[in-house]
Amino acid sequence: MKTLYLLLVVLVFTTTSCFTKTGDPGPTGTVGTTGTTGANTLDKQGTIAGTLEYVDYKDSALSLPFSYQYTESVLSQSTYSIDTTKTSYKIYIERRDPADSEKRFGLTLYGAISNGLFTIPNSGDVDFSYVSLINNNLFEFNDITPEDGTPEETVYFSPDYNTETTCQFSGFNLDTLTGRLTFQYEISYSSDNIDYNDEYDSTTPAIVSGSVDVVLTKLLRPYVPVKVITKYPNPPTEEGPPAEEGLD
Repeated sequence: MKTLYLLLVVLVFTTTSCFTKTGDPGPTGTVGTTGTTGANTLDKQGTIAGTLEYVDYKDSALSLPFSYQYTESVLSQSTYSIDTTKTSYKIYIERRDPADSEKRFGLTLYGAISNGLFTIPNSGDVDFSYVSLINNNLFEFNDITPEDGTPEETVYFSPDYNTETTCQFSGFNLDTLTGRLTFQYEISYSSDNIDYNDEYDSTTPAIVSGSVDVVLTKLLRPYVPVKVITKYPNPPTEEGPPAEEGLD
């Protein structure tokens, strides 16, 4: 009887040990996929590149290159649309630096469509900003339109605006089959449209020139041309404000 009891104890212990014994480690599993970076992910598409040239307050001529290739939204910052008569267009593009949102370039362009071709823009506006360290000093460039109160960051170029800032285009081509837009530009900023945030000669203009190579998305909704209104009037003379036309 005692022998049978001992055999039962050994059997129970052996069975329990088999169930609790830890086996050898299995093979290493595959590495999981990388998660998304969130809603603020930038898209790299196309390039707005160029050079900012100006003369600082020490009469030093500087030439500062830039290349902006990233967009916060391809669907909203790389578009074109045409009016219902298919005789005029509107283009909007914006690109920025991937690390610094203060370094960006936005262009709104208006022009005519002739025989199905997009002609050189005849008006529009630009919003350009640049930040850099020069000789260990922070340099910031922003374009502005003077107004009562807070200046507007956008600068307009059009025969309907009394600003001396101009924008010239060459090699302008929009392929409507692929959406690719390419052209060269040269913006000559009047000193009135410059906010350097730096010491500078207030009579010195600046020139931003370069090239654009981006792909646009066509908006289905046609745009409605709006008559351009002068943003700020001519300065008053010593004789007072200009007389109203049509009044005797």
